[in-house]
Amino acid sequence: MVYPFDFDTRAELLRTEIQDSWEEKIKAQWRTNRESLEASLRKELGDHNFDMKLKNVRDCGSAPFSIVSYHNPLYHQARYAFYHGYYYPALLAACALGERMLNHMILDLRDEFSGTEQYRKVARRNSFDNWDVAISTLEAWDIFQADCVTADFRALKRLRHRSVHFSPETYRTLREDALSALQHLASIIRVQFGFDGAARWMLPGTKGNRFIKKDSEADPFLVKYYLPQCPLVSPMFSINFLPQGIGFFDFKDTEDREVSDAEFARLYNERDPTLIAPSKVPPEDNIVWYLRQ
Repeated sequence: MVYPFDFDTRAELLRTEIQDSWEEKIKAQWRTNRESLEASLRKELGDHNFDMKLKNVRDCGSAPFSIVSYHNPLYHQARYAFYHGYYYPALLAACALGERMLNHMILDLRDEFSGTEQYRKVARRNSFDNWDVAISTLEAWDIFQADCVTADFRALKRLRHRSVHFSPETYRTLREDALSALQHLASIIRVQFGFDGAARWMLPGTKGNRFIKKDSEADPFLVKYYLPQCPLVSPMFSINFLPQGIGFFDFKDTEDREVSDAEFARLYNERDPTLIAPSKVPPEDNIVWYLRQ
């Protein structure tokens, strides 16, 4: 089962407007939530130029769900630079993080592809600043989870080269370029490191939670980044949000048998809520549990 490590969806409330069709109590709740969010952001970001900061948070959009931890704090630093109107630092940070992601994937995964032609080009180096080589290598290894990931990396490469190497146009399009870089980065994280519907590993048709397809469990990318953080569960598992982290609970005596992806999805979707694994702590003797902090 796949569960996100990091996300921030506050911008969605800023992007949502009251609809005439809403009931009055819904409108009142929206106003309360909006006022609370703005007060929280004012405290977090400061009063100075707050209207600009609020617009920047809204325009930046939600930080996507991500199962990988290493890029999350750096991505949020780039976003915060944009919130405060520091567009050039935000632009460079987003581009640099894209290059760091490419390096991570090549260095983490290259030993799995030692028999390929591309391996000879990346076997002995400890870093890669040629985006075309990095992107084409990961494409050849079929690492990217969807074509849009390749397109976003190539767009980020163009923004990186234009902003790092002298171009007078950079001054005129600074905010636009910074926002574009952050959006391309968000798209990469959402599809490649999150659980967006475009990712090819996702078991389709499950309600509320995401699972990895059986034939994707040997995918080197999934083995490296996803499987270590994904509990192995039966359709009758449960989740509990605990003070020390997220707990996943399942029965120890679950029948050990192979089921197809379609059968697993059916069993999960049609399960009786009264029969799922209890999620109390400490767990009962017949319960196995996994804590994700």
